[in-house]
Amino acid sequence: MVDSLTQTFNNLCEKIIRLKKRDQPIGEANTKATLIEPLLAALGWNITNIDEVVREFRLSQRYDVDVGAGLIVPQSGIRPARNKNGPTLRSAPTT
Repeated sequence: MVDSLTQTFNNLCEKIIRLKKRDQPIGEANTKATLIEPLLAALGWNITNIDEVVREFRLSQRYDVDVGAGLIVPQSGIRPARNKNGPTLRSAPTT
């Protein structure tokens, strides 16, 4: 895994150098797909499992703050919740 992670990190560094030379920004969705998700996958996160990686959610209903991505740590008890405005973050019910 270390060699794979090192290779992914090196590839991402090369991509960043190439992307910095572009005339126009690549945008949020392309940044996630090109840089963030490959790094998370190399670190062992299952980026296709929404119970581990939530791509977008509101921090709370009270504050107008959108979070572009979140990693769900099972032991934390924090889970994305759903409402009419999309997912929000909340503590999971205790058992």
